[in-house]
Amino acid sequence: MKMFLDFLQKLLFPWQCLGCGEFDAVLCPRCRQELEFLEMRSWASIRGNNQLNMYSFFEYQEPSGLVRRLIKLVKYQSMASVGEFFSDLLLEKKRLFRKDQGFEGKLYYIPVPLHQRRYCERGFNQAELLANVFKKIWPGEVLTNLLTRVEYTTAQASLDREGRLENLRGKFKLNQEVLQKLDKNAKFILVDDVITTGSTMWAMVEELKKMGISKYLALSLARD
Repeated sequence: MKMFLDFLQKLLFPWQCLGCGEFDAVLCPRCRQELEFLEMRSWASIRGNNQLNMYSFFEYQEPSGLVRRLIKLVKYQSMASVGEFFSDLLLEKKRLFRKDQGFEGKLYYIPVPLHQRRYCERGFNQAELLANVFKKIWPGEVLTNLLTRVEYTTAQASLDREGRLENLRGKFKLNQEVLQKLDKNAKFILVDDVITTGSTMWAMVEELKKMGISKYLALSLARD
């Protein structure tokens, strides 16, 4: 059914390049060159005695505005073609990504979960889509049922740093039945489309730490 709907979408609404307006491409080869690729830059977020290493591929606020427009299409308009575009783009750059950046050994990808109500509103979870892209670079298992969002919260994009922290406190729940079947010594990779303050990632880390998980990092398409 999904393949049919994607085909129908392309047939009725053929792609125009978001940069220059050419047909049949999310971004044409010329406009793709305008994307400022970060080659996997990392930074650390410190809270108390805890450190969370974060990695991203793009700057959300890069000058062309293309990354923002692409991510919004994935996030709010269910544009699977854009997800496929990012998949192809990152796989082209695969040789630039080293396992010794923290992606060695057994890996579990944990997409930031959506509340069931928001999932129904959007029809899919963009973080899950991206997790399946990232595992093509560093092979691992995508876990969509390890963490659940137990309360419907205000969209993070509309809040400041303090508001984001309060908005997420106690909003995630870990599924212990799923955890019991996993290797706790593996690396748990928390996945989202954009990392801003890191509040969402830290809220997820708090739940993981309660269960004795000590190896984790955050990975996103872009940082803001």
